[in-house]
Amino acid sequence: MPDAKAVSKDSVAADHHGMRRTGVMYLDQPCELGYHCPTCVYPLEVDGEFDERLEWSEYNAFIWCRVCNTDYPSALCLPGNAKRGIDIFHQTVAEAMDRARHGVWQDIEAMHMAYVGHEQGVQIEWCHVCRWLLATSRVAEFGR
Repeated sequence: MPDAKAVSKDSVAADHHGMRRTGVMYLDQPCELGYHCPTCVYPLEVDGEFDERLEWSEYNAFIWCRVCNTDYPSALCLPGNAKRGIDIFHQTVAEAMDRARHGVWQDIEAMHMAYVGHEQGVQIEWCHVCRWLLATSRVAEFGR
């Protein structure tokens, strides 16, 4: 994982994709999986050794280049493999939407619990309101 003070900052990546879990050991580095910095010009391998300028970014679905200090969506780091890049792009967008959908459900559940905590007699009615809110809003269709 890159040093926190040395990496680029991308608030959009953090908001849309979330932060990668810390304390995880990755078996393969991005260069070993065929990823290449889309900005830097360099051979991926020299004398059997990989150029290890790329690291897994602190943001989900991103790769960080320590040379140009930029976080790139991993789908952009697959030169010559457009099909795999498109698949990775679709997968990472779907995962981000799932996290957002889960967050909306958590907000509705928290709202429900706050309301139920005040008046026990309203609990069943409020559950119906929550169901109606989810069924009739864009929340139910979000990510489909």
